[in-house]
Amino acid sequence: MAQDWLRGDDDTRFPDDRPFAYPSINALHGQKLLIVRPGYLWGSLHGAYLAKTLGFGSVSLGEFGVAGGNGLVALEMIADRIEHHLGVKTSVFGFDTGKGLPRLQDVRDCPNLFTEGTYPMDIDKLRRRLRRAQLILGMVDETVPLFVSTYKPAPVAFVSVDLDLYTSTKQASRRCRACK
Repeated sequence: MAQDWLRGDDDTRFPDDRPFAYPSINALHGQKLLIVRPGYLWGSLHGAYLAKTLGFGSVSLGEFGVAGGNGLVALEMIADRIEHHLGVKTSVFGFDTGKGLPRLQDVRDCPNLFTEGTYPMDIDKLRRRLRRAQLILGMVDETVPLFVSTYKPAPVAFVSVDLDLYTSTKQASRRCRACK
């Protein structure tokens, strides 16, 4: 049963009858429905299950470093499955500059691999793909404190930190620790 749920074999669908997986991936793997980001699913599922066990009725799922948005779309699908199977209300948030990587500030930002502006986002195209996730645009140092004070999000069940740069990751870590 759990494997069926993870693979999508239970035929769970969106309200508009789309399966909970990427059609292009389904075509590559035959008729089985696959969840594209199993790490996101696994972490989110465990976080939501723990929240339910502790008596929390809602959780937040997040992604730092949205870029093209595939991870955020996957989190939306995972949130739908969590609500359907566990009955835990789930909010989804994505944080990104919207302009690609910021200016590199430290040698640990790997200037041999990255440059400012790498991974730009087509904001309008991504917003059309999103059904429920909230996209928060700006630098992590500025957006996280404002987000926490404004939205007062549910406890975090899962967050992906895919910021690529040491400097951005350090800022996100520092801001998240400060938001208690």
